[in-house]
Amino acid sequence: MATALFEENRTTAYLKAVVKKAIRTRQNLELQSFLTDARRISNQMIRAKYKVVFPIHDCGEIIVGKRKSRGVWINFDPTSNSQFMQSVRRNRQSQVGSNNFDHGANLQEYRDLPLAVVSVDAANASDAFEQAEAAISTDLGLVSLFLYRGRSIIPENPRTPIARCIIAPHMTVHSPSGALSSQQYWFNHWPQEVRRAGIPADRVTKLLRIVVQYRENLSKLPWKQTAEIALAQHYEAFSKPDGEAAFLGGWRVLETIGGPNFTKSDRLVSRAASFFRDTDYHRDLGRHLQFRRNSVAHGKPIAANDDETVAFQMREFIAPFMWHFISNPFQFRSLDELWSFCDADTERKDRVRKVHILKSAAKFRNESEYP
Repeated sequence: MATALFEENRTTAYLKAVVKKAIRTRQNLELQSFLTDARRISNQMIRAKYKVVFPIHDCGEIIVGKRKSRGVWINFDPTSNSQFMQSVRRNRQSQVGSNNFDHGANLQEYRDLPLAVVSVDAANASDAFEQAEAAISTDLGLVSLFLYRGRSIIPENPRTPIARCIIAPHMTVHSPSGALSSQQYWFNHWPQEVRRAGIPADRVTKLLRIVVQYRENLSKLPWKQTAEIALAQHYEAFSKPDGEAAFLGGWRVLETIGGPNFTKSDRLVSRAASFFRDTDYHRDLGRHLQFRRNSVAHGKPIAANDDETVAFQMREFIAPFMWHFISNPFQFRSLDELWSFCDADTERKDRVRKVHILKSAAKFRNESEYP
């Protein structure tokens, strides 16, 4: 649908709004007239300004400041005593106290968390939320590469997300005045075991420097849009408290960074394994993860109680690939070049022979300069 409308980076909510209006335009629905109407409606769609509010858990001073991400502005340090923020807190608290809010969660765990505010131009509140969530998830996805919890000492304990810097429940959309734009709200699962761990000051300084560096690299990538999608997927995967969901989300990240659509799983595994010194061992590990993914996808029963272990294995398996994907240390000009690099022979003698062939070809063609 998005391709047919020639609309890039449109949210599901936006496309639903366009389709709903286009369907109602004519009594007799035909494909060509429908697409014509949809494009016209999309071009005429009125957008309003919204502020989307996210409570942020356990980020310390790593996520700070105001910046633009994926076309919207994120403010991680809104002025707490401003008229807007006072109105936001008052309206959020009023909504929590209403009969519409019933999730059985302990609100004391997160109601006083710092709030991030994302400014969005959108067609409606749902479109605003989806745009804002994609942008803030990209930023938190970058942090999730470096800040995460360790494995549980007692595996039978209830699970908590692997990522430590996460969005807490009760996300709301407001007008620029701070009033709720809709009584609708978004609420993610929040395990009772999640606690603020705190980050030592010296580690905050180090992490902040690393995150800023990678964020700057991200803006220069030839495949910036794909990298942003991968980071948002990384956050979405490892912010989940369920180990199996985190594992499947991690595999989705591998599909995004490992090749174009419909790249075979064997190739994805081989490319991720190529970033490890012990390539053969990690290729075998990747095949184990591939088998697990196929088993889960086809509904086969899993006897082992090892969801958390597999989720951590998936995260560690894709980590080196992700770092290269978002930093591009060898200055590749396209994803095809990056993937060709991943597919290069691991044996030195094989690479030397290929270099010899390339030099010979350049010499044969009387090229004045060749490596």
